[in-house]
Amino acid sequence: MFAKKRLVQLEENLEIDYEKLDEFQKELTLSASATQKFELKQRIKRDVLPSIHRNETEYLNLLNQEAGAFDIPEQQASQAIAEITSHIAEITTDENKNYPPEVLGILREILTILNTSGQSPGAKLKATLPILPPIISYEVEIDTQSSLRKIRQILARPFKNQKKT
Repeated sequence: MFAKKRLVQLEENLEIDYEKLDEFQKELTLSASATQKFELKQRIKRDVLPSIHRNETEYLNLLNQEAGAFDIPEQQASQAIAEITSHIAEITTDENKNYPPEVLGILREILTILNTSGQSPGAKLKATLPILPPIISYEVEIDTQSSLRKIRQILARPFKNQKKT
């Protein structure tokens, strides 16, 4: 029970952190003063990004611990993978969206793995997300059969605020 409450708290914290990051980045582009830009970059670097990293690490560790508690039938897991595959394909082929190249690269890798893999949905998925490319990257290995739904929410979070055209 504690883990479920903590997961909810971490989701809320991550949502707040992503909102802060978004606002700081908007303010960074609108800011005229070099001093303000420097201060905003430092706040992002020292406050927001470490908080996001800490919360995501704890979130994924809790998910990994709780993965055994979820038993998703093979058919349901296959449907979820098919749904994710179609969403990723849609995102990576839509040229009107301005997603970061790193995100598109990761999504293409996932799509390639899902399309070429002869493995069942019970296979493991390994994903690496470069947070600060030469310095910090975030790597996770996930048992797709037991935690696919929750991982989809994490992957969808950056795209939540994007408007559909």
